[in-house]
Amino acid sequence: MSKSNEENELLKKRRIQLLEEWLQELEKEEDQIENKEDQEQLQKSILKNLRMK
Repeated sequence: MSKSNEENELLKKRRIQLLEEWLQELEKEEDQIENKEDQEQLQKSILKNLRMK
């Protein structure tokens, strides 16, 4: 393989790695948002149950 081909392959691998890391961060943020929404829903449910008593 020529030098430029090797460099292109390395760049491609690095880009893929960065995209995978970015995707993991997005998934982590999504999980946090979902957890927050679940917590809010749980709080609403608890409050509703407390009002009924």
